[in-house]
Amino acid sequence: MAEFPALPLWTDAYLGDTTHLTTIEHGAYLLLLITAWRTRDCSLPDDDKMLARYARCSPGQWKRLRPILEPFFRVEDGAWMQERLSDERDAVKRFRETQSEKGKKGGKAKSLKYNKRHLAGAESGQAPAVAGAKPDCDLPYSYSTIPLDKESNGQARPAAADLEKDFWDTAKGYLGRTVKNPGALVGKWLRDHGKEETARALTAAQIEHAVEPIAYVEGYFRRHAQDPPEPERPIC
Repeated sequence: MAEFPALPLWTDAYLGDTTHLTTIEHGAYLLLLITAWRTRDCSLPDDDKMLARYARCSPGQWKRLRPILEPFFRVEDGAWMQERLSDERDAVKRFRETQSEKGKKGGKAKSLKYNKRHLAGAESGQAPAVAGAKPDCDLPYSYSTIPLDKESNGQARPAAADLEKDFWDTAKGYLGRTVKNPGALVGKWLRDHGKEETARALTAAQIEHAVEPIAYVEGYFRRHAQDPPEPERPIC
C-alpha cells in the first residue's frame, strides 16, 4: 500500500490546466500523476521506456505524448517532478503529522482518565488495576480485563458495563479518524472475530501507533488466524 493512498485532486485547477488535452492524453497524464504520487519522492524517472509503461501506452504512442505532457513537469537530474503534486504531498504529510501529534496528546489524556477510573475501581474491589498499561494508548486495557461479578450469577457490574461501553466508544472514535462509519466496521469485526480478538487487535494498533489502523487490525487478524481460538468471556 502507498504511504499516502489518497491523492487530493483540485478539479477546477486540473481542468483549467488541461483543456487542450484529448481523452487519451488525459488518461496518460493522470496515470503519470498517480504513479508519481505513490513513489517515495513523488517523482518519475526520465526514462521513456518506463514512462510509456506508467502511461499504459506503446513506445510509439509515448513518443507522440511526451512533448504534450512534459511541459506539466519539471525535468531535471534524471527525474520528472510535478510541482503542484509535490506541494500537495507536503501538505498531506504535514496534516498527517499534525493529526498524529493531536492523537498522541488526546490518547494521553484519555489514558489518564481511564487509568484513574480503573484504579479507583480496583481500590473499591470492582475492577482490577491494569499492570503495564501504556500511558499513550487510547485503549489501555484489553476487553478481558472488564470484570464480572461471580456472586451475581455472572452478571456484569454496572462499573464493568461502563468500562465495556467506554472501550468500544473509544475504539470507534479512534477509527473515526480514518473511516466515516467506524461503528459498522467494528460491528463486522465483532461478528467475524469476536469481542476478545477485536479488542486485542485494536489495542495493539494503538500501542504500535499504527499509521493505518484499519490495515493494521486486519493484518492482525490474518496473522492470528492460525492461532487456536481462546474461549470468549461471557459478558451477561
